[in-house]
Amino acid sequence: MIDILPQKEKRIIKKIRFLRMLTSFIWIVILLVFVGALLFLPTLITINSRYSIAEQQIKKLEESGNIVKAVDIASLEARTRILLAKLGAPATSSPVEYIAFVRELTPAATISLKGFTMDSSAKPILGVSGIAKTRQDLQKFVDTIKANDTVALVDSPVSNFVKSTDNEFKITITFKK
Repeated sequence: MIDILPQKEKRIIKKIRFLRMLTSFIWIVILLVFVGALLFLPTLITINSRYSIAEQQIKKLEESGNIVKAVDIASLEARTRILLAKLGAPATSSPVEYIAFVRELTPAATISLKGFTMDSSAKPILGVSGIAKTRQDLQKFVDTIKANDTVALVDSPVSNFVKSTDNEFKITITFKK
């Protein structure tokens, strides 16, 4: 091809060609961004709807008390340490357990229990009062309690054995810790 255009017009043509290529490139980038946004829009809608569903379910669970709030979950490790310390500590028996122990050893036909008192000193001390049909029944009851490994001392005063029948008694049982 013969180049017969003057130099000035050649520069203008180069500039026009460059501007056309630049505008084509800009339009292509704009078109790609628009198409990408159109394709990404359903994904955003899906993510948003799933997030709102999850939030509603979490709110329902929090209201029903099945889960705790996120702030509480953050302190879960500290609460776990406290629980481990409490569970690892030796359990102290309650007065109910000591009373149940004595009732378990009580022969229902010969001994009727009337009352209990609990002294929570260094060693647990349980006071038991009741009525025994005979002295022998009371002595068997005291011996049965003494024979148990959890009992340190059974104090049965002589005054418990004054009457031969229908003896009112008071004994003091000291348990091992």
